Amino acid sequence: MQEEDRKLFQQAMAGVKPLKTKAKVTHRPKRKSYPKPPPATLVDSIDTDASDDNGLWDRVGERVFWQRRGLRTQEITRLKKGQFAKHWCIDLHGLTQDAAATELKAFLYQAWQLGARYALVIHGKGYNSADGPVLKGMVHQLLPTLPFVLAFSSAQPKDGDTGATYVFLKALS
Repeated sequence: MQEEDRKLFQQAMAGVKPLKTKAKVTHRPKRKSYPKPPPATLVDSIDTDASDDNGLWDRVGERVFWQRRGLRTQEITRLKKGQFAKHWCIDLHGLTQDAAATELKAFLYQAWQLGARYALVIHGKGYNSADGPVLKGMVHQLLPTLPFVLAFSSAQPKDGDTGATYVFLKALS
């Protein structure tokens, strides 16, 4: 600080007395706490053979979007942009197709039962698979069959791009 600036500051502060308090107040906004997902257990009671003809598909290149009819535009926009807490996340890398399907059903069912509205499913892009993106295809075929899944979309690049999927879950009634 230059001498002239210091003098101006002292003149401006003339007559000001410090507060007589020992407590300091700092403002820290409260963070929402989200429950951590429990370990997945087997949930075989979900009917994966049911097909939903009421869904709407949109495939552009490798990007995928699906929704049940009647969802609000704001919810869909939020899902596609990934604007939600990603505490509910499962990584299916390294699992067989059957094991991944079982884990995914169990994970999403438990997330839904605990009130989660959004989840992130990491399935990979299939670069290390001789048959291509096996898990990615399985995930996109399985999700519309789950009655508590309202929509899903390919993730944003920051969350895995086409190697991950955002899932929008039905609210618990």
